[in-house]
Amino acid sequence: MEEKPNTNILIELGLRKKWRNKAEWQGLPTVTCEEFNLYREGYGWIIKSILNDLATENVDINRLVEVRRADTLVFNLRSLYSWLNPTNNQPEHLKKENWNKENKNG
Repeated sequence: MEEKPNTNILIELGLRKKWRNKAEWQGLPTVTCEEFNLYREGYGWIIKSILNDLATENVDINRLVEVRRADTLVFNLRSLYSWLNPTNNQPEHLKKENWNKENKNG
């Protein structure tokens, strides 16, 4: 029986030591996508940055993105399209503008 190949885009999270001096270091987040030879390191939206590069390389936006740190799945599987075009599905009572109105009245 033939195994079905993994069609997910695998994004791996890591940490690189950035030395401040000979005795002190801090962890610098890294993101790697080996399938497309992409690598980023730094703070901020580095996952989104690497996914934007995938979109410019004309990768199928319906492929699922799998973000892992070692063997642990970090985010739920989502399509590349949903990563690049998020929807705001936050409940009304949790939105910041509604929270401020409720606190002023109460």
